[in-house]
Amino acid sequence: MRTYTNFVLLILVFSALGAQQLEQDYPEIISIDLLENIFAPVEFNHGNHARMVDMGEGCVVCHHYAEDDDYTACAECHLDDADEATLEEPTINGAYHRSCLACHREWSNERLCETCHIQKKFRFNKRRTLDKTDMFSVKHPHIGSPEIVTFETPEEQETMVTFHHEEHIKLYRYDCVSCHKSENCATCHDYQGSLEIVNKTVKEHHEPCQSCHKTEEADDQCGFCHKNTPSTGFSHELTGWSLKAYHTENSCSDCHGEQEPVQALGTDCATCHDNFELGLYDHARTG
Repeated sequence: MRTYTNFVLLILVFSALGAQQLEQDYPEIISIDLLENIFAPVEFNHGNHARMVDMGEGCVVCHHYAEDDDYTACAECHLDDADEATLEEPTINGAYHRSCLACHREWSNERLCETCHIQKKFRFNKRRTLDKTDMFSVKHPHIGSPEIVTFETPEEQETMVTFHHEEHIKLYRYDCVSCHKSENCATCHDYQGSLEIVNKTVKEHHEPCQSCHKTEEADDQCGFCHKNTPSTGFSHELTGWSLKAYHTENSCSDCHGEQEPVQALGTDCATCHDNFELGLYDHARTG
């Protein structure tokens, strides 16, 4: 069964989790056949997506220029002329692909078009030019990950926060999307020519870290992150469980397994060791 069917099944699962029926009428299925000379039409299950609006920001996630519940067709603004298109207003192909990938980040480019499109056995021609606004047509330059990111804070004391970016990837095994959840092309590409300065609240500044770290409970422990000098990064002593004796010979996976991201373990010995025999264990061996 083709990958698109799995995609639809995924949508059905989410819609069954409690998304509410919308009041207005909308099409259940939209057939997208802009490339009918190359591919069979993509049958987009619009109904199931529409019933999931309560999970996000509503219909405007895709219909970003809707006014008074008037949702116009994408092609009214997004044209097919790649020469006239920009990153701010991509072609219709660029708009479709960007809109899909904003949510469906499990896509990989191993099977580029075939993920959603079924290629016709007899195709009459190919797309003539590359579309600079379509992320499928132009390979994005590699974005390297910094080892450390230092954030300056407005505090008179404890003026910096050191974020050990590479540790989170290699040591803690976090995926990029674990933290980068709400980003798109506009995060890095300035469409308008000037960046608007946004004054965030203290809560908004802490939100990226808050999904893992309980910053809301650390009002009296600001110094753990906020310092006058760069922090040194991870050591096992920071967890309250110093590695001694035989534990120093273990790799991270010996105790934490292969789960991603790495999860904290209980400090009770029985968390890992379930073969103790009462009266036979020599605790001096652990140091």
